[in-house]
Amino acid sequence: ANAVDQTGLPSAAQQINCVGGAVPTPDWSAYAQSQANIPSRCADGSLGSVFSSSVPNVALFSPSYRTQRSWRGNLGIRGLLTPLFNGSLTFTYSRNLDRHGSIDANFSDAPQFVLADEGNRPVFVSPSSIVPATGAIASGAGRISSAFSRVTESVSDLRSNTRELQFGISPRAFNSTLGWNLTYVYRDTRQLSRGFGGTTAGDPLGLVWGSSGATHQFNLTGSVTIKGVVNVSTFLRVSSGNRYTPMVSGDVNGDGSSNDRAFVFNPAATADTSLRDGMQALLSTLPAASRACLADQLGTIAGLNSCRGPWSASMGSVSIQLISDKVHLPSRVSVGLSLTNPLTGVDALVHGGNNLSGWGQPPIIDPTLLYVRGFNQTTQEFKYEVNPRFGNPAIAQAAALAPFTATLDIRLSAGPDRNLQQLEMLLRGGGRGGRGGFGGRGGGGPPRAGRPNEQMIKNRYVRGYPNPMDQMLRQEDALKLTDAQTDSLIAMNKRFTNAVDSIWTPIAQYLVGLPDDRIHAPNERVVLNQLFKGMQTVGLLWDRYAELGRSGLRD
Repeated sequence: ANAVDQTGLPSAAQQINCVGGAVPTPDWSAYAQSQANIPSRCADGSLGSVFSSSVPNVALFSPSYRTQRSWRGNLGIRGLLTPLFNGSLTFTYSRNLDRHGSIDANFSDAPQFVLADEGNRPVFVSPSSIVPATGAIASGAGRISSAFSRVTESVSDLRSNTRELQFGISPRAFNSTLGWNLTYVYRDTRQLSRGFGGTTAGDPLGLVWGSSGATHQFNLTGSVTIKGVVNVSTFLRVSSGNRYTPMVSGDVNGDGSSNDRAFVFNPAATADTSLRDGMQALLSTLPAASRACLADQLGTIAGLNSCRGPWSASMGSVSIQLISDKVHLPSRVSVGLSLTNPLTGVDALVHGGNNLSGWGQPPIIDPTLLYVRGFNQTTQEFKYEVNPRFGNPAIAQAAALAPFTATLDIRLSAGPDRNLQQLEMLLRGGGRGGRGGFGGRGGGGPPRAGRPNEQMIKNRYVRGYPNPMDQMLRQEDALKLTDAQTDSLIAMNKRFTNAVDSIWTPIAQYLVGLPDDRIHAPNERVVLNQLFKGMQTVGLLWDRYAELGRSGLRD
């Protein structure tokens, strides 16, 4: 869109930029009466001085512009950490090439003077182009060509590297009541950037490497079934603070962008009393991490992403689901409750809706250390005001916080009973003129040749509840089972197999003899409901034996 609107031609978007004394005195009542009263030129004329500019911006693409490329590789290993826990370790490396950036092709990179009190920071406009009262810099200053303002050239010469190490741990899947997975992620991202589109300590064309993002992250997913009636699941994330750069609000080096890193004035060596007092007050009230960041850089221009924000925690939606058959609800009815941003809800409950502490919200750090308040053309020094909110998480003051919401979800399936549909498809076999097996739906009438036999029906349901003891015995060496544990599992394995067989055998015998046209008969529905309860019994049996097997491993 910018390339279309900003061509530099008379038909393109035009602008008027007025700074300092060239700014027209506003007359809001006159503007409200008629649009014709709205100024169309600066107070001293569109081209009256360096502080007035009506030349257009231009946007273009570099001839060497390319799409971004990325090379990625990973190496992972997973296995048994202990008899009770699985573990995984994954290393990922990413090299991102031809990342997009921009430069101002109309920027004159010849310094006009330096700021001696800021480590000789170069300034690319003359002192006369800076408004003494405000420190604002004329937009037409520091240009190669006076026919244009900013000429934004999109380039693709940036790159970044990311190294990530992820470790995960989870229990072995023998507990249907409680499940969880914990992962730790270490991420090191370094990226190449420049002042245009980033931050600068002087020359905005200079390239510099810097770290970014959060380094440490813990992720926990979990679900628990309470009394076999309610299932609760959620996701919790704890992250180290993101990196940020102490900045100046305003243009200091004259490149036309508010992208200058702040000079960290040492109160003990600063002659400006208001600046000295402001820095002393700030250093005495900052959080420890932000205070240490500034203390390490006193008397220098702040480094790229040299400060870190605080650790933060966030919780995903909490899903609370009723298990229909446990609360005597029809299988076609489901009831659930979803809590979005639950930590925000707890925050409001504890502190009140008008005094939120920002629980569950990402911390919003104010990176502005200094505000430009003027410029002394004689001493060639900017006048600054210290921002007392620098480095403090401004979560509660953010304009938009993610709200807490509670959603009650009640669903009723209006179609045929799902369990009955699945059973019907199993018994009918292939459809008329279609494929055989279990896939299609056939018509009524007597059983056909493609219909499953008793053993096939039994195997179909047995596969839904794999024998937990058999799984443990298959991993006897990995689990390092003792002889006593092995013997105990063998005995439980036999009892579980016999119990399951005693449930599925009569069910399969009944189903194999049930004609197709009697599946939907009212008297059969009562019988089928009893059969489905038999399936639930197998589920309870599986839970019981899985717990016994796990207890045997701990003994």
